[in-house]
Amino acid sequence: MLVLDASVFLSWLFPDEENDWSKAFVLGLRDEDRIVVPAHWTVEIANGLLVGYRRKRIKAPQIDEYLDQLSKIPIDVEPNLSLSEAKRVVALGEKHSLTVYDATYLDLAQRRGLAIGTLDSALRRAAEKEQITVL
Repeated sequence: MLVLDASVFLSWLFPDEENDWSKAFVLGLRDEDRIVVPAHWTVEIANGLLVGYRRKRIKAPQIDEYLDQLSKIPIDVEPNLSLSEAKRVVALGEKHSLTVYDATYLDLAQRRGLAIGTLDSALRRAAEKEQITVL
C-alpha cells in the first residue's frame, strides 16, 4: 500500500503535465497494488478536471473518460476525518506550511506507515522531514 496525492493522477491525465514517472507508475499498477487516499481526494480530482476544462486544457467529454479510467485503479478512499483528527492535520499543516489538503496526505502516510508519491515539492519536503519514504 502507498499514498498518492492528486498531483500524480492529474499529471497523468493532463497532456501538458504528463511526465515519465507518473505515467509509468500509474500504468504499471497491478491489481494487487493498493493505493490509499484521503476522503477529499475524489473532490480534488473532480475539481482539477473541471478547472482543466474551464481553462481549455481538456474537453468536456474527457472529464467522464478520465473519471472512468481512475475508477479502474485499485484506490482505497479513507473515511472523513473527525474533528479531533482534523486538529492533528491542521497542526501538521502549520508545522510544514502545507494546505490542510496536502497535510492530510502526509498525515495518512504517517499514520499508516506508508510511502507517499507526490509531484508537489512542499509536500515532498515535509514528508522527508517527517522521515516518510517518498517515491
